[in-house]
Amino acid sequence: MTPRSDRFQPSRAGVINVWDYVDEEFVFADGRLVLRGHNGSGKTKALEVLFPFVLDGYTDARRLDPFSGQNRTMKSNLLYRGDDSAYGYVWMEFARADGDRTETATLVIGLRAHKHRDGVVPSFFVTDRRLGVDFGLLASDGRPLTERQLKGALGDAACHATAADYRRAVDARLFGLGDRYTQLLDLLLALRRPLLAKDLDPDKVSETLTSGLSPLDETLLDQAARDFTNLSAVQRRFDQATAAHTATTAFVGEYASYLTVHARHRLARVRTATRQAAEQAGAVTGARDTRQRAAVDHAAATERSEELDTRIRGLDAHRSGLEADDAFRSHAALEVERSHSAETARDLSEQQARIDAQAGEVGALRREADQVEQGLERVRARTGELAAELAESADQAGLGHDGEGPADSGDDLPATARARATARRADVDAVRERLRGLTGAETARTAADQAAAHADQRLRQRDQECARAADALADARSTAADALAAWTGHWADGPSPVTGPVCVEALGQALERFGDPGTPALAEVYGEHTDQQRLDAAGHVRALEDRKEQLDAEAARLTRERADIAAERDDAPAADARRTASREGRPGAPLWRLVRFADTVADADAAAVEGALDGAGLLTAWVHPDADATRSALAAGEADAYLLPTGDTTADGGPTLADVLVPEQQDLVPEDVIARVLASVRLNGPAAGDPGATPGPATPATPGTGAPAAHTVTTRAGFALGLLMGTSPKAVPEFIGATNRAHRRRERLADCDARLAELAEQDALLSEDLDRAGDLLKAFTRARTALPDTAPVERAVRRVEHHSTLLASAREESGERRRALDAAVAEVDAHRHQVRAVAAERAMPVRPEAVEAVASAVDDYESAARDLHAARAEAARHTADLDGRRETITRLDGRLEEDRERHEERRREHERAAAELAAREASISAPVRELMAELEGVRESLREARTEQRDVQARVTSSHETMIRADRDLEHGRKALTDAFTALFEHGDAFAALTHPDLRATLGVEPGPAWPDRRLWPAPERAAEEVLAAAAEDPADAVRAVLPHPAVALTDEFADVVDPGRTVTDSDLKSASTRVSNALRAFQDALGGDAEGYRVDHDFGTSGVITVFVNDETGRNPVSAFARVIADRVEDQGALLREEERGVLEDELLSGIAQQIHERVRVARDLVTGMDRDTRSRPMSSGTRIGIRWSRSDRLTDDQAVAAGLLKRDAAGLGHAGLTRLREVLRQMIRAHHAAHPRATYKQVLSAVLDYRTWYRFELRMAVPGQDEVRLTKNKHEQMSGGEKSAAIHLPLFAAANALYTSASPTCPRMVALDEAFAGIDDRYKPELMGLTVTFDLDMFMTGHDLWVHYDSVPMASHYDMHHDKGSHTVSSLFMLWDGAQTIDADAGFAGNEELAAELLGITPSRYAPLSAAGTLLEDTGD
Repeated sequence: MTPRSDRFQPSRAGVINVWDYVDEEFVFADGRLVLRGHNGSGKTKALEVLFPFVLDGYTDARRLDPFSGQNRTMKSNLLYRGDDSAYGYVWMEFARADGDRTETATLVIGLRAHKHRDGVVPSFFVTDRRLGVDFGLLASDGRPLTERQLKGALGDAACHATAADYRRAVDARLFGLGDRYTQLLDLLLALRRPLLAKDLDPDKVSETLTSGLSPLDETLLDQAARDFTNLSAVQRRFDQATAAHTATTAFVGEYASYLTVHARHRLARVRTATRQAAEQAGAVTGARDTRQRAAVDHAAATERSEELDTRIRGLDAHRSGLEADDAFRSHAALEVERSHSAETARDLSEQQARIDAQAGEVGALRREADQVEQGLERVRARTGELAAELAESADQAGLGHDGEGPADSGDDLPATARARATARRADVDAVRERLRGLTGAETARTAADQAAAHADQRLRQRDQECARAADALADARSTAADALAAWTGHWADGPSPVTGPVCVEALGQALERFGDPGTPALAEVYGEHTDQQRLDAAGHVRALEDRKEQLDAEAARLTRERADIAAERDDAPAADARRTASREGRPGAPLWRLVRFADTVADADAAAVEGALDGAGLLTAWVHPDADATRSALAAGEADAYLLPTGDTTADGGPTLADVLVPEQQDLVPEDVIARVLASVRLNGPAAGDPGATPGPATPATPGTGAPAAHTVTTRAGFALGLLMGTSPKAVPEFIGATNRAHRRRERLADCDARLAELAEQDALLSEDLDRAGDLLKAFTRARTALPDTAPVERAVRRVEHHSTLLASAREESGERRRALDAAVAEVDAHRHQVRAVAAERAMPVRPEAVEAVASAVDDYESAARDLHAARAEAARHTADLDGRRETITRLDGRLEEDRERHEERRREHERAAAELAAREASISAPVRELMAELEGVRESLREARTEQRDVQARVTSSHETMIRADRDLEHGRKALTDAFTALFEHGDAFAALTHPDLRATLGVEPGPAWPDRRLWPAPERAAEEVLAAAAEDPADAVRAVLPHPAVALTDEFADVVDPGRTVTDSDLKSASTRVSNALRAFQDALGGDAEGYRVDHDFGTSGVITVFVNDETGRNPVSAFARVIADRVEDQGALLREEERGVLEDELLSGIAQQIHERVRVARDLVTGMDRDTRSRPMSSGTRIGIRWSRSDRLTDDQAVAAGLLKRDAAGLGHAGLTRLREVLRQMIRAHHAAHPRATYKQVLSAVLDYRTWYRFELRMAVPGQDEVRLTKNKHEQMSGGEKSAAIHLPLFAAANALYTSASPTCPRMVALDEAFAGIDDRYKPELMGLTVTFDLDMFMTGHDLWVHYDSVPMASHYDMHHDKGSHTVSSLFMLWDGAQTIDADAGFAGNEELAAELLGITPSRYAPLSAAGTLLEDTGD
């Protein structure tokens, strides 16, 4: 590769205020930089923070640390010197020659860290300006610029907000790789790891090259993982919902039976109470009717008795008047008495009205006084209660011992209570503050305790898992060992062994160590021990196959030849290679077809003549029927030989060919032409028929003299063509003459048959040998295939490693959690001590509830004090009012009694005087006889009236007694009816618990009105009055009429469903409760393990009915509502999760992934092709070439093998069907892996399953001149020379970088970093390795303990000898330059590193900027 002079190369790099680098700049020489020094000198730290960090901006510790550690974070680098905060920069400059000017690109990453903040805050800049020339990173006081200052200096366009934006900007400015830029970064990171050592480890080389391949897009994987997780969550929720639905259905069935029994029992009680109320109502109605009849009779008898009493009094008065009548009293005296009696009656009536009014007034006053007295009693009672409350709340608030006297301070109670409450609240607040701190500490301790418990549980689980994995590994190794023993018995100790004890022992050792780093696979061990044998066997098979192919080809040739001979297609002499002109369709024929030997010619002469003609080239020469045709052919320059007889060629005398040859009968050439041809060739030797002639050479003669002609053949097989003379003897004639040709054919056929028989015999023997050799060769392959499957052992090893890692992590986590718990416990104890101290100081309790009780008691005390003071004032007002009212009532009562006595005395006196006056008036003018008769009549009437009165009184007494009995029955009946309604309402209340809509749904009762609120029901007394007031003929109807209509309707609906006629015993209730309790426990267990967090609880309140609830995401819901919800959820989710629909969804999710995997594999194949081409184009000095192959791993599962097979096709070959099949295979792999690892997240599953790079492995190939190409194994690598070993290791890695850089922008930098470069490699081989970097045109950033690059193969390189002073926290360096011929340092006429760097760069850069210290890091962090 010819290096480009116009591409970007790294020119400078620097570190400012990171680790112990205060301000360090490194200069590249021709794109090469070497940092050397002892361990701890800072060389690796510089590499860590510069490359490839300046290209990607990832601050992850695992990418920064070449050893993939997690302890050396970028934050620790910035705060290495113990600062609370720091601001630093790393930067790198790339430059290229562009005509007369230099184009530069500078990459700058700012880093800000604070002790109390996680991570670092980076800032990113990409600019064409040059650091130290166009801008600086340090203020004039030496402090780093802030991000704001640098952004102001470079402009907004140079600043990039995120690392992703920064990477895109770097790629666009320098590389132009697009999506493959991440692949380049991964490869550079892999090459930077210090794993390139002296010995070849094929697995490490494969891992290194594999890490340079692009993984699947992380965003695509994240999205797919989220989608798969969502889909799995839907499936999981569906499964959980189905299980919950099944459990709910089973429980609801048992619960419905339980509710039915209770509903039947309670409804029967309601109906019994209703019937009893109806019976009591009927009894009360009968008693009421009896009482009404008795009352009517009593009223009539009483009225009659009063009438009779009035009559008796009148008759008695009449009688007294008649008996006392002074018939002789004057009429004037009677008139005076009559007037006086009327006046008296009027006075008595007015007086009675005044007395009644006075009594009403006194009654009203008395009622008012009673009301006032009742109010006073209430106030006094309230005052007592408040006083007790005051004392109690004072004691509870701790005010009884505050030294301020009794809780009740009398008249100034409000003021003193308010002051004492304020002081006590201050005590409460002080304790509360400490309790809040204690609560926070206890919460932290609880969390720490739970975390520690969980960590311990995980530790135990990890320990168990690790033990199980170790047992599984032992089992897998034992199984594999047994399989190896069986394999040995068949393939090593069996009748057809393909290997020996050494291989068996090596296989056993490899199996014992299988899974350890660097342990080869069994197939590799087997191959190393049997490859040569197998190659020998394959070579033997190939030799046998080649021999068989030769025999078969020979037999085929002979068969064709025989067929041609038998068909007379092969009678011609061998063609002359120089006569290439086609004779197809040409007029005429060769000489041998046109003539035959004369019958008199002996066979020996004939053979000699034919041989001479053949040797002279005359036998196959062409004879045209026309001489002009011959001349035309000659003029055309056709590559052939012709016989053209002319007058000059005809022999003048002596024998010619015409003497021994005669023309054949044919139509190709006229006989005269043939005769002239024969006459043109002289025959030298005995005449035809002269057997005694002795063969001799031909002698030329001059034409026309009778001497030998220029064209002469002899009977001694001689010929002469001018100067050319020779002999060509033959044993028998073969071509001239049909007889000779037939004889030749017979001999040739016999020879062919004999040869074919011989070949058939050889082929049979060879086939047997080939079968045996082929079986032996196949046995090697079958033995390899039959080797024990080590995949279970490998998986078991990986599981042990995985679980060991998890166990170590769990141990560390458990220790951390325990330490955190101890700290939390100590914190709780400290806060508890503070709480006790403050509480003791203020005479307060320490328990939060007690403190809150004190706070509440303080509020109660203050409130009670206010209420007590107000109650006392109100009691005083009521007492004064009551005393005044009582005094007034006493005074008015005295007057009223006096007035009543005087009025009654005057009324009796007036009645007597009026009766006497009436009697005197009636009798004063009658004769005496009339008076006496009248008196007798009056007396008789009086007797009759008194008799009737006695009878009427008996009726009054009887009806009164009947009324009393009826009243008693009414009273008892009303009470019984009220009690019946009370019982009915109680049973109704008990039944109401079953009428809840959710329970009705469980029982199968149709939805309807709600059970009426208890406040809407009449009181039992009111209900009894309404029933008694109703005029219904059927008391049961009256009872139902007073009940709320919804209650009556619900009981009827329940009666239709639960059949209340069936008797329910206590045993039935107990049995139903037992069954539902068991079902409830099973229901709780079934839903308790659900990931949705369902929690089942129940109430067993005063109703006596178990009410079951399920707590879900919507809250606490009755089980019937939950049953409906879960049934709907199962139906809805079931519709989404049919298998075919799930397959469609998964295929849709995998479409993009499958396409990207196919594209990644295609790009990887192209990359490997370029790498292989590069490595093979650079042979070693011995001629050995190294190749790279990317082939399928031999550890693939069946699904992975199918996927890898599909990925071999190109996009057109894959097509829609192939893509569909690939999605199916990927889906199967994902499901299988997830089933085997149920705890893994889908991100982990997809990352493991879809990493196509694990389906392939890189394999180094070695091609030695003159030998077959083989795989470069560790064993073969050890047999190479030192230089070849080094080249074999580094060539593929450099080729990988070269392939990626070649596909990037033509002007991109081609930079590679090597940490501890060429460690363990002899110095004599390093020049060749460095020469490889020059050949590949790679820019190098290398570190090494004592690495010097001063080889002729390297044109230029910068060296920095590093030294780290831990005491002063400084790093110093000495710059040395290899210029291709010598090493130049500061002693060679330069004052220091800067002057030497300036000489190399052509500029004198400065990191300072003419800015003040304002706004720098120290000012910013001080905010």
